[in-house]
Amino acid sequence: MSILFTKQAKSAPLITPKAYAAAVARGVKLPSRAVVCALPMLTKYVLSQGHYTHRFVLGDIYCDAQNDFCFVSLAACGAPSAALQTELLLALGVKKCIFLGTAGSLQEEVLPGDIVLCTHALCGDGTSRRYSKKEIVTPDQALLRELEKALKKARVAFHEGRHWTTDILFDETKAAVQHYQKHAVLTVDMEASAVLAVCRKRRARGAAAFVVSD
Repeated sequence: MSILFTKQAKSAPLITPKAYAAAVARGVKLPSRAVVCALPMLTKYVLSQGHYTHRFVLGDIYCDAQNDFCFVSLAACGAPSAALQTELLLALGVKKCIFLGTAGSLQEEVLPGDIVLCTHALCGDGTSRRYSKKEIVTPDQALLRELEKALKKARVAFHEGRHWTTDILFDETKAAVQHYQKHAVLTVDMEASAVLAVCRKRRARGAAAFVVSD
């Protein structure tokens, strides 16, 4: 017999994102636009492009109030960490959130170093399914179009398509990879669907992009 609690449909959580934010970051108000980045090596470059003030709220947050923007260095990998950070950002004033991370390629034409925009994220992780009953979450379409336009304006080539988020790096089997290849899934990571699911749940605008690592 299982002793795991079965979540009741109408049960309320003991703590809300706003209450948590008030406890760990009382008085903090963030810009409305954020990039949540799982690539800490980009931080130095980003900081060289503007004037930022530093805050630490579960991770390093660099705010450019003049341009209504903040850059967030994700403190840990995985969907739970990404979801928690996103919840906190939204509770502190962020309305538009782009996740930028690395991803593994599942298709031969998607090569290391390529940029991929996510059109659909398959929720293979446990965190996303706590926010959405659907197995696929989608980005905000207007925000996705903004990313497309920005890359085209910069003359940067990119792929666009389905993405798979998983919980466990060492549980990616040959059968799973072949399955997603057949369904035209381009990439795999461990955070993106959670970020998008949180944004959908909290009615914020979210999108995701990746640099292919391998």
